[in-house]
Amino acid sequence: MNISKDKIFLFGGILLILLGLVMLISPEKFTEIFSIVIGLSVILEGFVTLFAIRPEFEEKNIRQELLIRGISGIIIGLLAVFLPMFIAGTVWVIMLYILGIEMLVSAWLEFMVVRKMKEMDLPVRDYIVEIILLVALAVLLFIFPFKLGLLFIRIVGLIVIIGGGVGLYRWKTYAV
Repeated sequence: MNISKDKIFLFGGILLILLGLVMLISPEKFTEIFSIVIGLSVILEGFVTLFAIRPEFEEKNIRQELLIRGISGIIIGLLAVFLPMFIAGTVWVIMLYILGIEMLVSAWLEFMVVRKMKEMDLPVRDYIVEIILLVALAVLLFIFPFKLGLLFIRIVGLIVIIGGGVGLYRWKTYAV
């Protein structure tokens, strides 16, 4: 299936504007949804680590570190998805901090694996990118303290709306 660039600009711009509006109008709800989405992605990463990446290695230490990383990802991800549904209020913010800590631990374990892979002359570039993304996302999650987090979400929402407007502008100029 081949989607033309003009449709990507149109639908991408519209989706970005809608996302930005949600971030501006209801940052609390966005934080809840964001926490659930991050939780689901951490669960998925845990399963991928356990069942796709871990079997690729024969060294016991690497397999053990990947086992810890996979299981902790699944547990923390499940907590991020289900715990806030039962307990309201500040649990969302606490879960963001817990997710951030899990991502830092995961990045550290990934770093340890990368060091061992490098010693075995295996390619590590993609894993280094993953480590950087995990640390960056964890830092973003730590920036969400209560009221300042809502302001931050609104600012990012405004930036996302501007990005959507640029997408619509590119669609208009691309379609002509």
